[in-house]
Amino acid sequence: MIEFLYICFSVFFLCLLVFVPINNIFFIKKKNLEFNIFDYTTLNILVFSNIILIFAILKISISFSVYIFYLLIFLTIFVFKKFIKNNIFKKEVYYYFSFLFLIFFILSIDIAYYLTLGWDAQSIWFPKAISFYNDESLLEISKFSRHPEYPFFGSLSWAFFWKFFHLEKEYMGRFFYLLIFLISIFNFVDILRISRTKKFLLSLVFISLIYDYWHFRGYQEIIIFSLILIISKYLYFIFCENQTKIKFLIIILISSNLLIWTKNEGIFFILFIHFLLLFSKYEKKIKVLNISLILILISLRFLIYKIYNLEVGLQDNYNFSNIFIVFLENLTLSNIILIMENIFLTIFKFPIILISLIFSLILLFDKSVIKNVLFVYIYLLIHLGFIFIIYLSTSTDVYWMVVTGLNRVFFEASSIYLLFPIFYLKKKFKI
Repeated sequence: MIEFLYICFSVFFLCLLVFVPINNIFFIKKKNLEFNIFDYTTLNILVFSNIILIFAILKISISFSVYIFYLLIFLTIFVFKKFIKNNIFKKEVYYYFSFLFLIFFILSIDIAYYLTLGWDAQSIWFPKAISFYNDESLLEISKFSRHPEYPFFGSLSWAFFWKFFHLEKEYMGRFFYLLIFLISIFNFVDILRISRTKKFLLSLVFISLIYDYWHFRGYQEIIIFSLILIISKYLYFIFCENQTKIKFLIIILISSNLLIWTKNEGIFFILFIHFLLLFSKYEKKIKVLNISLILILISLRFLIYKIYNLEVGLQDNYNFSNIFIVFLENLTLSNIILIMENIFLTIFKFPIILISLIFSLILLFDKSVIKNVLFVYIYLLIHLGFIFIIYLSTSTDVYWMVVTGLNRVFFEASSIYLLFPIFYLKKKFKI
């Protein structure tokens, strides 16, 4: 019973956390940066996450970071108490908070009940989380962690929220994974111009189709999935409604930074996304600035790794000079068939991917929408090409790599395909 109350308290507090007006510190009184409640909570969790990441890079321990956050939250509430008083009791905020808390609480019990971690989580991500939890710096991680070349944001956030409540319950750190997932779904459904109740019901449908404890066993793919889903909403407004607003690029950029620090392939995914943005209707100087900033963020990631003596690479013993030779050696009909078979198995394993791709086939023959949805098809082709290249270029056994990892690599970058059913709904029902 006590643990049940602990879960209720932690879920309630995390929900409150995303409604604290922390982003007002950065965007106060900027009319061109106004956000609705869904954008607002999304921006909040992104800002919080980036602050946690910056603290770690600056060698600020998790314990000290937690206390800084307590102080930051207190000061934010004090400074913006008038803002909170005027907004917290609005119906929209009240309903969203209540619905988020209810779904978050129910699914958190599921995570707390099973308490099993995936193989990669046990061998790679959890040890990193323990290191952060014990207030070790990046220098210690570089010496003692397995796969020091892997990014660490997922493990860092796991450790941070594990320590945040001082309850010594490991699974509470993984509640953050669930929170960012739920926030991304609610924010994504906001694309549709429908009533609040219908948005929540449709969000529930998406959550039901996607949620599986398998995603929350300490794997990092659900974070990648959620961040790309957040980005997908703003890509829709940029490409389909020609809304060239700076605030969309801000959210995409801070989401991209988290992708860079979550998994190595996140770097490739953001390059795909920012390549698409070159074909948007933003002014040329904005496009140049955007590409420059994303390249700077990627360069900073590698520079920081060098500073902390962390290895830089995609996997152990991977030699970039031999990549073309390895690719040619692996480029066999049997390997191509193996990859294709596992792509099809993955599509049928995850209902949301299957449903999304079915809608992609329906829309493919609709000339009235194909122009707007074209950027998603281009992303799909790039994504599939990436999968073939990355697995045919591996220096490890291709069969083992494909069978054990392809389903997760395909899933994590698939959230943008949810735009296909959204496109269909908007066309069919004019919403």
